[in-house]
Amino acid sequence: MSQLPDITPENQTELEELALTLEAFQGKFLLIFARCNYDSLRSRLIQCLQDSSLADIRTITLNPDDTALYQRIQGKLQGDKPGALMVLGLESVLSLETMLAGADLVREEFRKHFPFPVVVWGAIAKPNSLGELEHFVLSRSTPMGVFMAKTAQLQTSLSQMALK
Repeated sequence: MSQLPDITPENQTELEELALTLEAFQGKFLLIFARCNYDSLRSRLIQCLQDSSLADIRTITLNPDDTALYQRIQGKLQGDKPGALMVLGLESVLSLETMLAGADLVREEFRKHFPFPVVVWGAIAKPNSLGELEHFVLSRSTPMGVFMAKTAQLQTSLSQMALK
């Protein structure tokens, strides 16, 4: 993967590690959490992964009222088995604790029915949600990848938010 001009070296390193992990786990389940607080950066990172991978990388977006991660994924894929799945919108889920507890209860179903890596992207701003997520991640999945925006990207994002 070549260096992208608008991505920091740190993000490039994280992205390359994520790409290698996705490649290494083709045909196997792996749950990965990635933290990125900026939609535009997350979109560029996912697009870069999709462009550089031979695998079919799909995305789904969680709804605020979703409470069951497994069922949401199963319902969206309807039996399809992509090379990897990007799950967006974790920060919008109103019952995060319920979702994580439910995912824990059916974790063997993930392994049985999802033979591909699942990357759950989130922009976690609430401290208690981050604590719940960290506990879940440390005990059930691979460590989080953390992606940060460049100062100029952050300024642009803040300016766009101010205009809304």
